[in-house]
Amino acid sequence: MKEHEDTFTYAVSEGALTEIAAMAALHTAGVVRKQGRGIHVRYDQDRIQADIHIQVHDDIPLRLLALQVQQNVADALRQMTGAEQLTVHVTIEDILFTHR
Repeated sequence: MKEHEDTFTYAVSEGALTEIAAMAALHTAGVVRKQGRGIHVRYDQDRIQADIHIQVHDDIPLRLLALQVQQNVADALRQMTGAEQLTVHVTIEDILFTHR
């Protein structure tokens, strides 16, 4: 991701964007850890796409948890980058059952 403002230029790597997304996802209540393919962010032609693969606890409805992760990641990426075109895909790869 590159921005130009008069003579000031900077770039943000996909690795840095991935770290932002990971922190936001993993700090969401109910998320245990990255799972499967983990967390990856791609930046292409003014568009950011985040793919989030996680393990979650069983005590929060999955739909609500996925939506919260999606919102937290989108908010963090927008706040840090100012991106307007942003897509966040959340895949719950595994569930940690605490009550059997």
